[in-house]
Amino acid sequence: MKKLLLSIVAGLGLCCFGGSVMAQGSTLYGAGLKVPLNEDGSKYVRVILWNQVWVRYNENNTGSLRNGEPEDDTFDVGLRRSRVLFYSQISPAF
Repeated sequence: MKKLLLSIVAGLGLCCFGGSVMAQGSTLYGAGLKVPLNEDGSKYVRVILWNQVWVRYNENNTGSLRNGEPEDDTFDVGLRRSRVLFYSQISPAF
């Protein structure tokens, strides 16, 4: 019952705040985390990360087992397609 309530609250949260979420090409993200290596910022290291998160809730069939224990429902969160990009500019020629 707790998991069902959590799923409902999560669903309502996504409905209320989902308007500000963009799946592709968010203009709010900008250029990631930029760490300057000198005072004028011409040399830097930049880190960009992006990922896809899946949240699943399943009502199991009667008698379903999970890890040897009977379960009425299953809830999990999965992190998929995670990407991390590191790049730097240490010379104006490159």
